[in-house]
Amino acid sequence: MAEGAREGPGTDVAALSAGVVAAVLTLFVDPGEYGVMSLVVSFALSIVILAFVGRQSRVWEGSLAVGAILALALVPALGFFHEAGMRHGLWEQLFKLDYDARVSAVPDWMVARDWLIMFAAVSGIDIAVQRRWRKNAASVHVQ
Repeated sequence: MAEGAREGPGTDVAALSAGVVAAVLTLFVDPGEYGVMSLVVSFALSIVILAFVGRQSRVWEGSLAVGAILALALVPALGFFHEAGMRHGLWEQLFKLDYDARVSAVPDWMVARDWLIMFAAVSGIDIAVQRRWRKNAASVHVQ
């Protein structure tokens, strides 16, 4: 990474969010089980989000946006673990060769509940971290 590469306005969060929404929706378009690729895509999207917007300064509304998009990126991973718990067990789900392409055992209400829990948790943590960073930056400038 070039020196000072993060000093500018940073990654366009809206563009990154649109990409995440598109990637996650492709997992939902075809009905079927949450497979191991759901887990892989979910973790990859989460890492990309954290890498590009994790250290940027933002107001609380921005923290809500980051929480919403990170929670959405985590939904396929949570679906994978629910699927494993409801059907096969974790190891069987990880190494399964034939997925039921017709139906997922995870009901929509569970997906919505998980998104809401992750949204609240990630947004709350990000708001607290941002507040601490602003407080520390202010105390450095005062001294």
